[in-house]
Amino acid sequence: KVPNAVGDYRPITLLPILSKLLERCVFDALSAHCGPVLAPEQHAVGKGKNCSSNLVELVARTQIALDKSDQLDVFYSDI
Repeated sequence: KVPNAVGDYRPITLLPILSKLLERCVFDALSAHCGPVLAPEQHAVGKGKNCSSNLVELVARTQIALDKSDQLDVFYSDI
């Protein structure tokens, strides 16, 4: 049978609350340890930093480079 309705699909996983708490504790510890070392251009883990803030910064830097007729090199990686 091929499901046709969205309601026929289930979520991949529902994490137990203990797993979520452990994940938050590990994230907080790693953030406190690695946060000061990360460059300000890093938008993956900083508070208030996400894909949208990264795109806003890229557009702003591109506009500045265009206004000055400068070269702008951009490198994105997902490790």
